[in-house]
Amino acid sequence: MLRTRSTLPALALLSLAGCGGSAGDDTTGPAAERFTATLAGSSVVPATASTSTGTITFEARDSTLNFSLSVVNMTGITQAHVHNAAAGANGATLVWLLPVNGNAAQAPSVTLDGVISLGDISPGWVRGTPRLAMDSVKALMRAGRLYVDVHSSSFGAGEVRGQVARMP
Repeated sequence: MLRTRSTLPALALLSLAGCGGSAGDDTTGPAAERFTATLAGSSVVPATASTSTGTITFEARDSTLNFSLSVVNMTGITQAHVHNAAAGANGATLVWLLPVNGNAAQAPSVTLDGVISLGDISPGWVRGTPRLAMDSVKALMRAGRLYVDVHSSSFGAGEVRGQVARMP
């Protein structure tokens, strides 16, 4: 179940009430791996002329993936996803980040914190136990095979995008 905490102005009270939760439930076991992506219109395929920007950070644990997504200067956000493909290519959706509870963000600046668990990963990617499935996701992240894109009403195919990379 995708759990989120957000600072979406006005929308937070309407769409995210009751979705809060502890974003760090899985704190036992090995240390978390950290990943990040910088989102820009120039990284979308094909590139956009958008002046919007964003960042996302991930903290990967055994069976969960905590994330924090921040987007600025974007109007009419409709969707955000994690996709599987190398830089310069488009790929299948792996995880939906937005909309939350059927509502997308309407504010020009968005911060969304959440937790991705096995149930949020598209069925084609689930291979066995939650541990194996999350290990597969982490392997794709380490290999630079995942990207995050954010869609808007102005750029339906994606306004900003960033390739996920391991943090040093």
